[in-house]
Amino acid sequence: MLFPTTTPLILVGGVFFGFISASITTLAPALTTALFGTRDYSRIYSSVSVGLAVASIVALPGYGYVLDFTGSYTPAMIAVIVLLVMNMLFVVLAFRDKDVLVKQGTWDRPAPLEPLKEPIQTELN
Repeated sequence: MLFPTTTPLILVGGVFFGFISASITTLAPALTTALFGTRDYSRIYSSVSVGLAVASIVALPGYGYVLDFTGSYTPAMIAVIVLLVMNMLFVVLAFRDKDVLVKQGTWDRPAPLEPLKEPIQTELN
């Protein structure tokens, strides 16, 4: 039984939906900082946010196509559940790989400064 028919199960599903919907906008920046650090945050998060936008654009018509071809939203909901579980697994793996980088001392290390190719001209020169 994929869809609940009793009130307590519907309430539990509503709570899960609320947490997942709210986490899309709040967890992405937090995970980006936690996994990649603050160096190059704007460049990294811009890529993450583009991915979220594209996923939103593709998902909504995708649900409609699934309904048109199968007559039910059930396959789409199963796919969403599978993708959520995969996402959780990937986040765990990403934190594990981050721990390896921290132990190596290479995580969030500031970018090396390149020397200037020509001197800066000032009024004092």
